[in-house]
Amino acid sequence: MVCKLTASEKEALAKLLEGEYTACKRAGMYASLAADARFAALADAVARNHRRRFCSIFGALNGNYEEQGGNEQ
Repeated sequence: MVCKLTASEKEALAKLLEGEYTACKRAGMYASLAADARFAALADAVARNHRRRFCSIFGALNGNYEEQGGNEQ
């Protein structure tokens, strides 16, 4: 399914994109600096989740959105 986004929807997605980017970078930094291996693994998983959401939002903004069929995680 291809979505046509309004200007306000694109603006909202751009703000979400910025938030996901920042969260991904921070979680990745925490993972690389963590002394505790379990915390590092958790922070790395959080970074991967933010990266996945970033890619989904980026695709929507570039007109490459396809319905996922309930595969959200």
